[in-house]
Amino acid sequence: MILGTTLGISRDAGAAANADQDTPPGIPNWDASAGSALDDDGGLLESGISAQTPRGRAEVVTVGGYDTAHATPLFQSRFDLRVVGRLTLMGAVGLGTGADQASIQPRLDLRYQLLSEATSGLDLAVGGGYRRDRYRQDDGMVELFAAASRRFGRYSLLASGAFGSDLEGDDRKGNFSAIFTRRLGRAFQAGVAVNGEVDLGSTDVRRTARGDSSFEVMGGALGTYTLGPWALLAQAGPSVIETDRMHAGVVTLGGVGAVF
Repeated sequence: MILGTTLGISRDAGAAANADQDTPPGIPNWDASAGSALDDDGGLLESGISAQTPRGRAEVVTVGGYDTAHATPLFQSRFDLRVVGRLTLMGAVGLGTGADQASIQPRLDLRYQLLSEATSGLDLAVGGGYRRDRYRQDDGMVELFAAASRRFGRYSLLASGAFGSDLEGDDRKGNFSAIFTRRLGRAFQAGVAVNGEVDLGSTDVRRTARGDSSFEVMGGALGTYTLGPWALLAQAGPSVIETDRMHAGVVTLGGVGAVF
C-alpha cells in the first residue's frame, strides 16, 4: 500500500523572494510540493520527502485513511525537527505493510539541505536513515534519499527518490514521488501527486509469504486548507499493486498538520 503523505508543510526557504501577495502576514505557507511528506507505504511512508529545512523549529503531520487495493488501513504520525543550520531530524511511527501491517513501527532519518532556492534557484536535500515499517522480520531497512523542489509563483513542484535495503541485503526497494500544486487564494492549495515503489532485484525467498510487491503506484488529487499554524490535509486517487497478481483500488487519506 502507498501511504503518500504527499501532503506536506512548506517552509518556503525562499519566502522573502517568493512571497505571495495573497498570503496574510504571520500565516506560514503550507505547500504540498515542498513540505514534509509522509512517505509512506503498503509501501511508501517516504513519499514526497521535503527538500527544505523546517521554517520553524518543527513540523508535525498525522495522516490516516484506507487503501482498497491492499484492503488495509493507513496511518502515520511524522515530525521534522530542525537540529542546527540546514540539518533536520525526521521521525515517524506508522503501520507497516504486508506481514508487518498489524503493528505500529518507527522510522528515523537525517536530512541535509544542500541548496536553497533563494540563492541557487532550487531547493535540494539528501539524507538517509533507518525504518522498521519495512522488512521488520529482517530487522528493518536502511535507506538513502534525495529531494528537489522549486516554486513558480503560485505553483510548486517537488520530486524525490529513495533507495532502501534490508540489513541482509537481499531485499531492495526504489521509491519515487512527484507532486505539483497551485495556491488558490489565502488558505487553499490544490494539486496532483504520483508516488511509486519498485522492487530492485530482491532475492529473499520469504517475499511471497510477506506479501511484498513487485511494484506499487498511486496517483490522485490532493488539497490543503490552512488556519494559522494549522492545516487540514486530504488526498484521494487510484492505487495499483502487483504481488502474486495485480490489485487495483482507491486510496483515501485525511489528516492534520502544524508548524511550531
